[in-house]
Amino acid sequence: MSCHKSYEKGTQLNVQLIDYTATYLTDFIDAKRKSKNAQALIDIMTTRYPDAELNLALAIGAKVHMGEMKW
Repeated sequence: MSCHKSYEKGTQLNVQLIDYTATYLTDFIDAKRKSKNAQALIDIMTTRYPDAELNLALAIGAKVHMGEMKW
């Protein structure tokens, strides 16, 4: 699972990007625990990360994690 945020070619990896990804993953796990279905998980994550990109990746990831879609 990615942090669903894209960067320009040549963007340097740094601690802030790693922290963002780690926090996103922790928040995803927390949101999954609080969700009854994929749509609820998607709603929580899009509220927490309104500027995140790659909504399709979030939708697929949420469905797979909630058992609504096989990977």
